[in-house]
Amino acid sequence: MKKITKREYTERKAKLTAALTAAQNAVLGCDDYENINPLYDAEDKAQDKLDSLERMWDTRNWTGADWASWDLICKNID
Repeated sequence: MKKITKREYTERKAKLTAALTAAQNAVLGCDDYENINPLYDAEDKAQDKLDSLERMWDTRNWTGADWASWDLICKNID
């Protein structure tokens, strides 16, 4: 996995935050309940991309030992 720089992270986060805000505003502005599901889907997709970016940023300096510990924690092994 390629490490991202602070600048790349900041640019991506700004774009994804703007997309999420636009999707949320579209949901709030929709008064047609039959067509609101695609708007919710777009909002969820934007939130997922933002969450993915945050995970990538938070784990950018992890070593193999960090990933091994994370794997054990996920498997609930002490």
